[in-house]
Amino acid sequence: MNKSPAFQFYPKDFLMDDKVAVMNLEQIGAYIKLLCYCWNNNGLPNDQEELKQMCGHPKNWDKIWKKVGKCFYVKGGSNKTKDGSITEYQSGGKLFNKRLDKERKKQEYWKEKSKQGGIKSGKTRRNKAKTKGGSNKTKDGSYTTKGGSHLVEPNGNHSVSSSPSSIIKEVCSEKHSELAALMESKIKERLPRHKFTGKQYLKEWANVFRIMEEKKEATISEIQELITWIYKDDFWYKNILSAEKFRKQFGTLWEQMRDDKKKRGVQTREEFNAMQKKALEGK
Repeated sequence: MNKSPAFQFYPKDFLMDDKVAVMNLEQIGAYIKLLCYCWNNNGLPNDQEELKQMCGHPKNWDKIWKKVGKCFYVKGGSNKTKDGSITEYQSGGKLFNKRLDKERKKQEYWKEKSKQGGIKSGKTRRNKAKTKGGSNKTKDGSYTTKGGSHLVEPNGNHSVSSSPSSIIKEVCSEKHSELAALMESKIKERLPRHKFTGKQYLKEWANVFRIMEEKKEATISEIQELITWIYKDDFWYKNILSAEKFRKQFGTLWEQMRDDKKKRGVQTREEFNAMQKKALEGK
């Protein structure tokens, strides 16, 4: 069974819907569990017994589905009453959620964009490996070009020794650059007169985020989540003005963000992923 990309969005995006606002906790729990199944299986079976089984055979299933069913639709047919509830079931059809469909399209777009970015990056690296405009060969078998020095190894291959800025450009992917651009835009929103230091600060920030991901200090989604939170916080927004400071304070910032979100009743991605995993295991 083919699965879609990882579940990478907040439950609050779904819980703020007007239809969900009138649900009780039991109905919300069933709704979130069905969303998880719907995401992983690209739709839900249009069968009441199977849906009931997915939610643990609740005795009051009819009352639960009366509310939860309003959040799903059958693709390619109309089977809703005036109040929006699903009453008739098409044979062989599947149930879908419009908000979930939107998220799936966003991730499919991101996947394709990342793929094309990887292809483009690979071509750039291959082109840089070739000498441009001749070479100046030295006694030790190396030769220099504008972009740095190409060393001839014993096996006859060429390794490239580039300047720090070109190394950053080569190893940092588009997702790291987007995190750097996100931090820059958030700083500009809160501190319009702030002067950024250095000409290559965005590339340097992207490199810091790359190192954090490679060393498994944080995932891309966690970095993005924390950046968004920092520049909403009245204290940290003026104290975290570079990726280096962000990395140094990451542990403290993450704990404070969790505490803040708990006070406001909002889950972090970490907490939601754990809840999703538990739901999928049927616990």
